[in-house]
Amino acid sequence: MNTKNLFSVIILVVSTAGCGSGDSPEKPGGIDLQELGCNSNQANYIEDENQFFDDSYICDCDYQFADRLGSWDYPGRQGLWDYPVKPGTEEWKNLQSNEEKVSACQIPEDILLTLSTEDLTDLCLRYPLLSDFLAFDNLNIGLDKLFNDFNGIRELYSREDAVIYFIRRYFEKIQCFSCFGGEFPANKGMFIISVYSLEGLLSRINNIKYVKIALKALVDGYEKQYNYYQVFNSSNFEKNFFAREHVISKMCEKFNTQSYFQLTQETMDYINELSYQLIK
Repeated sequence: MNTKNLFSVIILVVSTAGCGSGDSPEKPGGIDLQELGCNSNQANYIEDENQFFDDSYICDCDYQFADRLGSWDYPGRQGLWDYPVKPGTEEWKNLQSNEEKVSACQIPEDILLTLSTEDLTDLCLRYPLLSDFLAFDNLNIGLDKLFNDFNGIRELYSREDAVIYFIRRYFEKIQCFSCFGGEFPANKGMFIISVYSLEGLLSRINNIKYVKIALKALVDGYEKQYNYYQVFNSSNFEKNFFAREHVISKMCEKFNTQSYFQLTQETMDYINELSYQLIK
C-alpha cells in the first residue's frame, strides 16, 4: 500500500487545476453490443426508480460540509451501534498498526447479524478505514483488502438488497454537488473522498438485477462531476470510470476489465460510449 497516495488524492480533489469548459460530456453510440455479449435486458430498470433517485431530495449544504471529517461521519440512525474508537481521538492515536485499527473496528457478531441492511450500509460508510483503498495504486487490491479486513462489508455484500442503499447514498451525495460554489475550501475534499469511496463500492456489486440501474447512477454521477469540471478533473474522473468498467463487465460477458486500470482518453471515450448505449 502506498500511504502517500491517499494524501495525493485529497490534495488533488481540493485543487482547481485542470479547468475545462464544463460542457456536458458527449453521448456517442455505435459499439456492437452483441459482439461484446452484452445483455442489458437481463437487468431491466426497477419499476419504481424513485426508490433510488428521489428528485425531492434536498441537500443540506451546511450539514454536509460543516466540521465533517469524512466518510466515518456519515449520519446513522440515532441509537445505532457505533465504532468505539475513531480517528482524531487519543484512543485511535494509541493504536500502533493497521492490524490494531482493523481489529478495533470490527462489528460484534451478535450485533452484526441483527442489523437491517440500511443500518449496516450506513455503518459501513462510517467505517474509519473505508477510504484506505483509495491509497492503492491498484484499486482492486485495495478493495480486496477492505473485504478481507472488515466483517461489516462482507456481511453487507452477502445481502441481495445492499446495492439499493449504496445507490441511494450515492444519489444523495451527487445531489450535493450543487453546494460547490465560489471558492473551494479544503474541508470539501473529504466529502469528495466519500463520493469516490461509494464509486469503488459500486464497482463490486454482485446482484445482476441491479447492475443496469447502478450503471445509470454512475453515468449520472459522471455527468454531474463533469458539470463541476474544475473540482473533479484533477482526478480525471478515474474512480467513476473504474466503477463503470466493472459494472459493465457484469452486463457484457466478453468485456474484460483490466487488472490494473489505466485511464486514457481512448479508454474514457470507449466506456462513455458503451455506458450510454447500455442504459438506453
